[in-house]
Amino acid sequence: MTSRARRADDDSARNPITSRADQVRHFYDSTAAASPDFSLMNYGYADEQVAVERVDDGPEHFCLRLYHRVLRDTDLEGMRVLEVSCGRGGGANFIKQAYRPRVVCGLDLSKGSIELARRRFGKQDGLRFEVGNAERLPYEDDEFGVVLNVEASHLYDDREKFFCEVRRVLVSGGWFFFTDLFDSGVECASILRRCGFSIEAMDDITANVLEALRRDSVRREKIIEETIEPGMREEYKNWSGIENYRAYNRLRNGDWTYLSYMLKAR
Repeated sequence: MTSRARRADDDSARNPITSRADQVRHFYDSTAAASPDFSLMNYGYADEQVAVERVDDGPEHFCLRLYHRVLRDTDLEGMRVLEVSCGRGGGANFIKQAYRPRVVCGLDLSKGSIELARRRFGKQDGLRFEVGNAERLPYEDDEFGVVLNVEASHLYDDREKFFCEVRRVLVSGGWFFFTDLFDSGVECASILRRCGFSIEAMDDITANVLEALRRDSVRREKIIEETIEPGMREEYKNWSGIENYRAYNRLRNGDWTYLSYMLKAR
């Protein structure tokens, strides 16, 4: 862990972040304690392809497919990669194994999630996990060639501050791969440009995310039934994208859209 990352970790303990970030940290710490046995938490991606060479056919297949879709077939070999809001580390581990970058650093606000990531994946060379805030990245300018952010920025206090921090830690010409859900009719192309990015691609993948949730609902519901106390199960089902619950319905009804961006630092 770098000295800047240690300072960020210590500052977080002494000065808890207020507002939305504090709530998010508490939620994911609680989830890490209650359900430690899975390594990915995104909504996933499905299409008509039978197989993707880089992605295995395990229980978290659709979640890994989202990473593959966002990164496309970009050559990351030998690069330094940062995943912001890495959660439990399953995505960072997939990137390290499938794309062979020199270093992958996973950063997350939740200490509980980072502890799970370190326990499961942290012994590999070139793969490390640190606690930190997406809006105050504990890294030097121009430290990474690639930054990735998957289904997390809608939980931040200030998306624009995050985008500007990503630009700061990226080398000129570096790649920012970003995917998230948005209220219908809302996107952030103008903010991304203002923060110093050119948009190389922007795709609406809502239908693919919905299909992944439909196919994966049985597994997701089983995890909740087995690990979450009865009084909290309804809310977890609403949050986790299970078919016919709140998040799924918002995507299906068009209240939310799910966008994927491929961006280059100017």
